[in-house]
Amino acid sequence: GQRTTGIYPLFYLTRALMSQKIGERIRLTYIYESGNPFHAAVSGFAKTARLENPGFLCKTLEMGNLSETGAVAEKAITELESDDVFTEFRYHHDERQVRKYREFDPDIQAATDIPLKENGVYLITGGAGGLGLIFAEYLTREYQAKLALTGRSELSAEKEARLERMRESGSEVIYIRADVSDRDDAERLISETISRFGRINGIIHAAGVIRDAFILKKRKSEMDAVFAPKIHGAVCLDDASKNEHLDFFALFSSVAGVTGNAGQCDYAFANSFMDRFA
Repeated sequence: GQRTTGIYPLFYLTRALMSQKIGERIRLTYIYESGNPFHAAVSGFAKTARLENPGFLCKTLEMGNLSETGAVAEKAITELESDDVFTEFRYHHDERQVRKYREFDPDIQAATDIPLKENGVYLITGGAGGLGLIFAEYLTREYQAKLALTGRSELSAEKEARLERMRESGSEVIYIRADVSDRDDAERLISETISRFGRINGIIHAAGVIRDAFILKKRKSEMDAVFAPKIHGAVCLDDASKNEHLDFFALFSSVAGVTGNAGQCDYAFANSFMDRFA
């Protein structure tokens, strides 16, 4: 919970300002010190606020040292007075920089090979969800992988049948019920997987939930639910597996973290965090 407490004051302030129906443009700049993905993640929230209310000019400003109060105040005033269409800014060696995106052509830019192994051992969170099962079926079909799937719920008969079909192809597949946002559960999950298979080669963190509502109607309990798997789950899994020699740790984010998405200020924040944490 302490990891995400910083977003709530901004959320409550934003909601209060929006509820006032102020006729003129509202300007809000969130200033933070470099190196903290929890603060950098606010960009996802800021972009969502802009989408939900075009009169709400919310942006983030990253600075190297917040102890230089005079310089911080000067830069903050500059940002508050500007009408940029962009949301993310930083000062690097006193140079103002803007985060923009460029087109990526996968046909001409080589992609890094994903280090998947024949008979590799892979842990998939959200393993009983749609995305998790897609990866599970691919890994068992193409690599005869050994899989530990995990989720918070009991398996339905239909999903248990899908796991059984994977086992019939010769793969070992187990399902461990766990809440990866709980540190003890995350450690137990890693321990049980290693106990069963002897190692872990990679982790696919695909767990996630949505609780869509505009900022004006959003409740803290809904935000907590969205943050749990994406943010707390990523941190707990990373910590629990820190002594394992993983080939990869894949975090499944969303374009909402890059662009924001109306009704998903919490989801945008959580996925923006995953991008920076990765």
